Parts: sequence; C-alpha cells; structure tokens
Amino acid sequence: TARVDGRTIAQFEGATFSNLPADHPARGKVKGVLVERVERASPAAALGLRAGDIITAVNRQPVSSVGDLERIANASKDGVIALNIWRDGSELFVFVR
Repeated sequence: TARVDGRTIAQFEGATFSNLPADHPARGKVKGVLVERVERASPAAALGLRAGDIITAVNRQPVSSVGDLERIANASKDGVIALNIWRDGSELFVFVR
C-alpha cells in the first residue's frame, strides 16, 4: 500500500509498488512505477490496476519513483487522481476518485 507520512493513499490500498527495475523489459521504452502486486477485492483492484502495470504519470505529471507517485497523489486537493498506465505496450488513462 502506498504511504506518505504514515497516511495511506486510500485509492491505492491493496497495491504494492516499486521503482521500475533496471532489467525490466519496458525500461528504455517507458519510465514509471511498477505495480508489483494487487490484492483481490481491494480498492486498487476495483480501479483496474494489475500486477505488471507501469504508472507513468499522475495528474499529468511524469513519475519515475514511488516517492513521486505518493507525493503527487497526496497533493491532489479534490481527491481526484488521473493515472497514465502502461500495460502490455499500450497506454491507458484512468480517473480515480
């Protein structure tokens, strides 16, 4: 679960993230944060996040680390978060409320 200062980003609860490993096949094609795991029946699963997804931007701001993801998502004043996700060579756009 993504956390900043002990606070959970509720919309991402049930997901585990990591910085994109240097040996990842998408490295060089895309920068972002890897979704390592998504628990069934979690808020993250309800969003449609899947293990293996790469979050490339949050609220139109590129992310290259878990810290970027947390900082930008937590800065959302209205609680709405827009995600750009790279999945199987295609980019998806998801709104999170």
